[in-house]
Amino acid sequence: PQVYFGMEDYEYAIVPNRLKYSGEEAITEAHYTGTGGIRINSWFIKMIVALYQKQSNIFFSNSIDNNSRILLHRNIVDRVKKLAPFLAFDNDPYLVVKPDRLYWVIDAYTLSDKYPAAKPYQFRFNGDEEAKHFNYIRNSVKVIIDAYDGTVNFYIVDESDPVVKAYARLYFDLFKQRSEIPQPLRAHLRYPRDLFRIQMEIYAKYHQTNPTVFFQMSEAWSFAKTGGKAVNPYFLTLHRPGIEQQIYTQLLPMTFINQDNLSALAMAGCYSTQTCKDGINRELVIFRFSIETQVDGPAQVDALINQNPEVSRQFTLWDQKGSKVIRGRMIVLPIGNSILYVQPIYLIATKNANFPQLVRVIVVNNGRGAMDQSLAGALKKLQSKGALESAEPEFIESSEPESTEDPLNDLYKLLD
Repeated sequence: PQVYFGMEDYEYAIVPNRLKYSGEEAITEAHYTGTGGIRINSWFIKMIVALYQKQSNIFFSNSIDNNSRILLHRNIVDRVKKLAPFLAFDNDPYLVVKPDRLYWVIDAYTLSDKYPAAKPYQFRFNGDEEAKHFNYIRNSVKVIIDAYDGTVNFYIVDESDPVVKAYARLYFDLFKQRSEIPQPLRAHLRYPRDLFRIQMEIYAKYHQTNPTVFFQMSEAWSFAKTGGKAVNPYFLTLHRPGIEQQIYTQLLPMTFINQDNLSALAMAGCYSTQTCKDGINRELVIFRFSIETQVDGPAQVDALINQNPEVSRQFTLWDQKGSKVIRGRMIVLPIGNSILYVQPIYLIATKNANFPQLVRVIVVNNGRGAMDQSLAGALKKLQSKGALESAEPEFIESSEPESTEDPLNDLYKLLD
C-alpha cells in the first residue's frame, strides 16, 4: 500500500486523507508522509485540481484536508518522459529493495542520427509509439525514482558523452553527477538490456573482420532460437572460476545464420572484480566456439526434448487432464568447458487462474538429458552416467519423490 509509483496505468491519488477502512479483519493503516505531489492547502487549489481532473467530487469531498497532496503521473515511464522527453528509456525498468524504501531504476539513452559513417538503426524504446531512428547511442544516464514519493533523480554516468554534456548545460538543474548516486543503490546498477541487444544485433555482422568473409556473410551470427522465437538477453547469477564472489550478468546465445548450432555466447555486465567496484558495469565478453566443433544450440536441444518419446508421452498425458504444460525459459549455463541447458516445466489448470506449478526440470549436456522433479535430481541422473559423450539422445525419467535436499548442492558440485 505504500508503493505509490510503478509501471501500471495508475490514476491520480490524493493522500493523506480522512477515509477510514472498514471490514471484519484488522487493517494496518499507513498515512502518507512524503513530500511528493501538489499540496491541496486551499479552496482555490482544490478547485483547480477538481477542474484539471474533471472530478467535481474532489472539490466537495470532506476527506481532503490541508495536509493532502495529489500525486500525478504515477506511471514511472510517463513520469520520466514528462521530465526529459529528449532521452530514450529502456524497456526493462527494475526495482531495488532497500531497508527504508523501494526504488525504481531506468536506464536512459542519448541518441543521434547525425554521427558520421555509422550504421543506421531503428528501435522502439519504452513509451514510444513509433521506433526511433539513430546511428549513435550511449547509456549516459541512470534514472532513480523513489517508489514512495515519486522523487526522480537523473545521474550522469558517462561523462565522456558530448550529447549529455550539452543537455547538462541546457538543463543545469536536472542532472546530478555519478558520485552523487547513493552507495547502496550504486551496487544495484546493471548493464542495460536494450543496449546489449542493439550492440549484439550489430556485432553479429561486424565481428567478421576479414573483408572476404564479411561480404560473403559466411560467418554472420543471429540470435539463437527456441520454439521458433529468438532468445532475448536474460540475466543470470554465475560463479566465475578463479573468483569467489558470484557475478550478475546478462547472457545471449548466438548461432550462425540459417544454422542451429551454437556459435558464440555473449555476456554483458559484471564479469571482473575491477568493473564491479563502482557499480557501473560496461564490460562485454564474447565466448566464441570453433567452427570445426559443433555445439548444440537451444533449437537443437528443444528438438531433442520434443523427440524423446517419454517426455512427449508425459506432456500429452498432462494436457489431457484439464491442465496445460508450460515450458519455461531455456537457460544456457556455461560450466567449465561445457554448456548445460536447464529448462523448467510448469503445469497450470485450464479451468481456473491458479499459479503455474513446477512439476519437472530438464537438463541437457552434450546430447544427453535427464528429467526429474527437482534440479538436484536431474543433475544426479545426468552425473550418474559418468562421461556425457554419447551421441545417442537419451533421457532418464524418474518417479522418485521430490528430494528434500537443497537443489543447489549438486549444482555446486558440478561446478567444482
